[in-house]
Amino acid sequence: MATWKNCSQKNSQYKLRQAIKNISNKKQPRSDKIFPEFIKNLGPKPIDTLLLICNKYWTSKMSLPADWTKVVFILILKPGKPTEEMKSYRPIALTSILTKFFERIILTRLKWFLESQNLLAKEQAGFRNNMST
Repeated sequence: MATWKNCSQKNSQYKLRQAIKNISNKKQPRSDKIFPEFIKNLGPKPIDTLLLICNKYWTSKMSLPADWTKVVFILILKPGKPTEEMKSYRPIALTSILTKFFERIILTRLKWFLESQNLLAKEQAGFRNNMST
């Protein structure tokens, strides 16, 4: 059976670096005051520490830091829609940059697990690598 230990440390470091690389520099810091550029310019040792932190929260029953769980919702009016109707707005959730990294690591691990265990139907193409319609 596949386990999270099968996701090697080197592979996890690579995935974390990919997650960091893919975050837009236009993202604004939330309550933690951390800019994407700061994370993108970390050296190998701080990246290893960030991965260690992610793994610690992943494998324990510890709660995430409060700053990681704060979300600010902003409603954006859809073009040409009436302002008095709720369905005229698109919600945007603003979260910590560190939360975004952690979410991407979790997504990568969950996708790996589902694929390695053949838990998805072969007809399932959405949100899967190399399976676009």
